[in-house]
Amino acid sequence: MPGSNSGKILLIMKLTAVFTCLLTLNLSAKVHSQTSVTLRLKQVSLNQVFLEIEKKTSFRFLYNDKIVHDEAKVTLDVKDEGVLDVMKILLKQTSLDFIVRDDDLIVIVDKVKTNVGIPVHGIIKNSKGQPAEGVSVVEKGTQNGTTTNAKGEFSLSVANTDAVLVVSSVGFVTQEVELKGNTNIVVQLTEDFSKMNDVVVIGYGTARKKDLTGAVTTISEKDIQSRPVTNFADALQGRASGVQVAQTGGNLDGRFSIKIRGAGSVNQSISPLIVVDGVPLANDQFSTINPQDIESMTILKDASATAIYGARASNGVVIITTKRGAAGETKINFTASTGVDKVQKYFDVLTTDQQRRLFIAAYANTGGDSTTFKDLTNPAWSVNTNWQKLATRPGWRQSYNVSITGGKPNNSFAVSAGYLKRQGVIINTDITDYFARANNNMAIGKKLKISSSLAATYQVFNNPSSADAFNGGATFEQLVSAHSYTRPYDSLGNLTSAPNTALPYFGNNTNPLIGLTLNTVSTKQTRISGVIKADYEIIRGLTLSGNLGTDILLQSNHNFYPNYSIGNTAINPTGSVNFFSTTNRNWVGDITLTYRKLLGLHSITALAGYSAQQTTSEYYQVNGSGTTNTMLNQIPNQTNITGNSSEGSSGLIGSFVRIQYIYNDRYLLTGTVRRDGSSKFGPNNQYGVFPTAAAAWNISKEEFFKVSWINELKLRIGYGLTGNQNIADFGFLTKAGSSPYAFGNTAVLGNGISNAGQPNLQWEAAKQLDAGFDIVVLNGRINSTIDYYKKTSSKLLVSIPVPLTTGVGTNNPVVNLGSVLNEGFEFAINTQNLIGKFNWTTSFNISTNKNKVLDIGANAAGVPAVINGTLLGSPVNDFINQTQAGQPIGAFYMYRYLGVWQLDEAGEAAATKYNNLPFTPGDARYADLNGDHVIDAQDKQFVGSPQPTYYGGMNNTFSYADFSLGVLMSFSGGNKIYNVIRNLDARGVPFNQQLAEVANWWTPSNPSNIPKPAQGGNTTTFTGRVSDRFLEDGSYLRLSNVSLSYNIPVVKTSRLQEVRFTLAANNLFTLTKYKGMDPASASAGDQISGGLDLTPYPVTRYYYISIAIGF
Repeated sequence: MPGSNSGKILLIMKLTAVFTCLLTLNLSAKVHSQTSVTLRLKQVSLNQVFLEIEKKTSFRFLYNDKIVHDEAKVTLDVKDEGVLDVMKILLKQTSLDFIVRDDDLIVIVDKVKTNVGIPVHGIIKNSKGQPAEGVSVVEKGTQNGTTTNAKGEFSLSVANTDAVLVVSSVGFVTQEVELKGNTNIVVQLTEDFSKMNDVVVIGYGTARKKDLTGAVTTISEKDIQSRPVTNFADALQGRASGVQVAQTGGNLDGRFSIKIRGAGSVNQSISPLIVVDGVPLANDQFSTINPQDIESMTILKDASATAIYGARASNGVVIITTKRGAAGETKINFTASTGVDKVQKYFDVLTTDQQRRLFIAAYANTGGDSTTFKDLTNPAWSVNTNWQKLATRPGWRQSYNVSITGGKPNNSFAVSAGYLKRQGVIINTDITDYFARANNNMAIGKKLKISSSLAATYQVFNNPSSADAFNGGATFEQLVSAHSYTRPYDSLGNLTSAPNTALPYFGNNTNPLIGLTLNTVSTKQTRISGVIKADYEIIRGLTLSGNLGTDILLQSNHNFYPNYSIGNTAINPTGSVNFFSTTNRNWVGDITLTYRKLLGLHSITALAGYSAQQTTSEYYQVNGSGTTNTMLNQIPNQTNITGNSSEGSSGLIGSFVRIQYIYNDRYLLTGTVRRDGSSKFGPNNQYGVFPTAAAAWNISKEEFFKVSWINELKLRIGYGLTGNQNIADFGFLTKAGSSPYAFGNTAVLGNGISNAGQPNLQWEAAKQLDAGFDIVVLNGRINSTIDYYKKTSSKLLVSIPVPLTTGVGTNNPVVNLGSVLNEGFEFAINTQNLIGKFNWTTSFNISTNKNKVLDIGANAAGVPAVINGTLLGSPVNDFINQTQAGQPIGAFYMYRYLGVWQLDEAGEAAATKYNNLPFTPGDARYADLNGDHVIDAQDKQFVGSPQPTYYGGMNNTFSYADFSLGVLMSFSGGNKIYNVIRNLDARGVPFNQQLAEVANWWTPSNPSNIPKPAQGGNTTTFTGRVSDRFLEDGSYLRLSNVSLSYNIPVVKTSRLQEVRFTLAANNLFTLTKYKGMDPASASAGDQISGGLDLTPYPVTRYYYISIAIGF
């Protein structure tokens, strides 16, 4: 039943989430350890100590400048001590004390003023009944308070016996204890597993998660390191609601597509903005970022969260923060991993004898001579080459990373280096990556802080399988299509080409090993990125910040296709060589002024800034051909040399303001406005203004809210406008270019218009509404977030085709046209299921998305416009995807396949025609929607969308003693995939090797629903029509990763701090109805041509072992 598989998967996910929630209701808690710091300070002011603690932790300080200033300078030398313990050691040297509020606010008070009134004594115990040291006890409504000693004891003088004591400690639920005349009390703490106090990185700053008004998801270092990944995008897969990650084939260069809340543009880029340490990346080369260097990733999803980036934010923002050093002893961490890749799946094809009989039937059905195929003495019929296995092998990976961190309180550092080598599963494919990074933090005096980051990556990628078929390339599809009767080598062991016997030449008979063995397709890539940032505190609470960053990407390609012959047959008689060189430079500078002020219960944070960015690109290409020497692979050795080049640049400037207001942690408001100007648009439309506003209400802070098992309940709503400028430079200008044309018998270089300018081109705009709530229950045992969003993108930047007769070249102009809606829900939940010696945690997320084109324009006659997607070539010559109003972007628009015309339907078949050709029994049958007995474009219909309607993931972590087991699953559903391999190799036309599924083809005595074979004639024309015969359900549930780790106990006093072994596997199994290679990678691709499975390179199953050592 169509869609039943996706429905079952969705039901399984829902039941799992509900079961997990219910399971947590009767489980116990464990102690949450204090945040620890290492400090070595000699004769410094208290102010400086407080600043160091704020820099290294999420704690903030509130104090009277006068009482702190009057204190003498202090000396502090602590290593890996809890913050509250450090405060006790520190303040013993002073006449001051401290109180902890809201888990992360430390209030400094005068001891002398706290000991007045009625004395109260008590003992505070942790969740296990043991004495709790360092717990804050404060008389409510005052700054009168103290902390417990090592025995959990405290003494405090209060105003009267009806006072209320606020008892709080990091990692535990804050309690309010009414004395009611009792001056001796015992309080037991309850552990708080809430993550609402976590500090997250947002645009141009940080914030506590509890203070956010927008839709934000954070992936921690622990999540990233839980399984070795070679690409940061892979670490996002299945872990963040609203984020769809798919690998675009199994290519070694780590190409992923990332979509946040659907596709908001028709045929321009929908990739999110990637910001690394404050510097936006020039493109989506994700593999150039070493995952081992990442400390956290923050995904900004709604308008309120992304608006600070204005014109670049309509597709969402991913902020990557890399690891930085900390004061204290130098730490060295080393990780190494190695493993093997295996092809997940091979296609079943006909045996050579089955293919021979297919030839006989095909020729018989179309009146051809099949005598050649009936000759069983032909040696070709004894060959059964399995090209898929012949051209593949087990791949392997090895990875090594080392990092060193350390420094002093005023100067810390983090340096790292990495090496990654991957041997591909297709022969002669491999990739090597080298990584290096250096981060530094420095404080000059009390007011100036300077930080810097510098990273370099070098990559070498050899992939002859990426060569096009004309030059002997061998994508996996070509391995499937190559005939099994073809011999890879002759009797002397030399590469040969089929057929070398008296057989007709059909399609992909060129030996795929020739291209994989002789071709050179090499890419070298260097990336250098860096940023330097300075923060100067003008006065307390007012900070001036500035940063200057760059991202430079250099890429060169060398492709060499030597001439070669098989016997006396020239396969590639002239040979060719191509050189490509691309340079992208991105410079960005920002200056901001931030003001923070606490006024009693009021908190205000205001940010104002200015940003400037310049991007330049250069492209050079040189082509040569004509050499007959297979060793001469350089351009000067060629007889025919051509070339071209291009340059481009663009600039973006912006000014922005963001104001955040919080009252008593109860009411939160955020307003952001950004004005951007871009050189990509004409003088009249260069500037755009992007405002947003959001509000949140923490109901759980209200006096009337008395639900004890709900610790936090916050409602959020936001609305705003963001922009998109992801188009080529200077699209508003008409451009000229040069290209050769024939003049007599000579190729002459001429100039002409390469594309038509659009002077009124303007910003693509996205209006987005977001409403949601965050809830924490059972003392943090369950944390959940639910969001609803509705995003309407208008004035879409659309590339439209223009007839060549206009004389404006082949570059389609970009215009503003139409609008698109994305609407959906997001649900995420984190649970602590079991706590104690055996621990079990679960995180689950699921997102839905409805994509719909609202308007795409119309022609002069008022007929709604249609934008075509992928054209399936000869002999089909038909489009697979189309985009038009009322349907999703890139929806499948094709014939409905009804099976095969049977013998008793011969009359109706003969009366039904395609291209004026009648059908016969055994031919493919398609739905005649209008009943005119003609199968034509009027009979096409929308039959599905390439875009999933739901997706998500679930991660379970089990730990016992020093063992830990992680299980990550991901799922997606509601989408369709067009299986191109089945269209090419399951039509019953022996142009290619055919898949095994056609073996049961129709005959008069076998009335199956698989069309009869054909070679030429009407049947050949009919059988390969673009129809839903090859359109399949793309839903899947995947076991993405299983990892088992063991931490070897080490002597804490030794230099060795950690030794961890991990055994793991990726992509262990996939539950799906899809018949192709991989439903996850097949669902990737651009919007208007998405959901096509071309299988360029197989996605693998990966088994590996790793070790991590810390000193």
